[in-house]
Amino acid sequence: MWTLQQLSQRVKQAVEGVAEFRDIRVEGEVIKLFKAQSGHLYFTLSDGQNNLACVAWANSQGSFATQPEEGQQVIAHGSLSTYGARSQYQLTVRGLRPSGAGDRAAAIEALKHKLRSEGLFDDQYKKELPRFPLHVALVTGAGSAALNDVLKVARQRWPLARVSVIPALVQGAGAPASLVSALERADSLGANLLILARGGGSPEDLDGFNAEPVARAVFGCATPVVTGVGHEIDTTVVDFVADLRAATPSNAAELALPDWREVDARFAGALQQLATLARRRVEREGAALNSLRHRLALAHPRKRLREGVQRLDSTTAQLQRALRTLLGARAERLAKAQAMLTGLDPTAVLGRGYAIVQHGGSVLRTPALVGSEIDITLSEGGMECQVTKTRS
Repeated sequence: MWTLQQLSQRVKQAVEGVAEFRDIRVEGEVIKLFKAQSGHLYFTLSDGQNNLACVAWANSQGSFATQPEEGQQVIAHGSLSTYGARSQYQLTVRGLRPSGAGDRAAAIEALKHKLRSEGLFDDQYKKELPRFPLHVALVTGAGSAALNDVLKVARQRWPLARVSVIPALVQGAGAPASLVSALERADSLGANLLILARGGGSPEDLDGFNAEPVARAVFGCATPVVTGVGHEIDTTVVDFVADLRAATPSNAAELALPDWREVDARFAGALQQLATLARRRVEREGAALNSLRHRLALAHPRKRLREGVQRLDSTTAQLQRALRTLLGARAERLAKAQAMLTGLDPTAVLGRGYAIVQHGGSVLRTPALVGSEIDITLSEGGMECQVTKTRS
């Protein structure tokens, strides 16, 4: 006889011991979905006749390609286990993706490979975004959250830009044709920039942005294109052909449009720098002008004439001083000579009481013979005498 515990353990060993049950994929419709406060998910996969209980632990849900929804057709990946409290076997889910997602992913990868081989992803075809766009064309869903997000950011960051909204279907079977038409119309507006935006959604919701005609329409735009499709983790084919890919619609507006506050601050800084450069230039040119004026002043004829006059005056003064010195020396020498001549002048001797005695025109230094006629010269006048007596 088996106890319930023994039987439960035996069934558990039998089920979980089968190697092929440890890594299986099961497709079905999600029903009876329940999320516990712990974050664990409990649901049932059904094909209408058969059911399989499933559990997805909270720590394994981060790798899911999609979160299960009631009535959604999915492919669950995991291993079979048993739950003895209910005497049932169940699938412990480690991965989850929408049914058909593998085919869709393969088709997208094939399209990316095709477009890449044609050069549509090459950087050489990426157009440069304008720094200060004044006209922006926006292709997005009418009345969508993406529309409101882009307009809000545009008003806050760059209110100078005019935004032309071209509505288009952004999901469903008619989305590719609608997007192509909207892109062609937007490209014909002559705008500086084109933003293609859509909010987040399931992979199926983004199929329009993975369509080849839409990707080629984006590549063919003459206007620079910024895409902001889905959430940060979403990447579509149009992101690879666009000139710039943004994570979200709001981020697309942030990347495409400058912040007027930053522009104003940079403009003010540039003006201040320009004023500083202008002031320095004026100071430099002013110094050069003053130097030139000084050089001109030094070279001016009036300046040179004044300097010549000054040199002439100085030379004249020097000559005058030299002449006075020379004349003084000559006068002194003349006075001395005059004094000497005066001392040698016979008339000067006569003035002291002497006389000059001549006989026959010769000055007598010895007495003449008695009876001789002699001529006596005095300081004032003279006499003619005859010698009557002599002395020795």
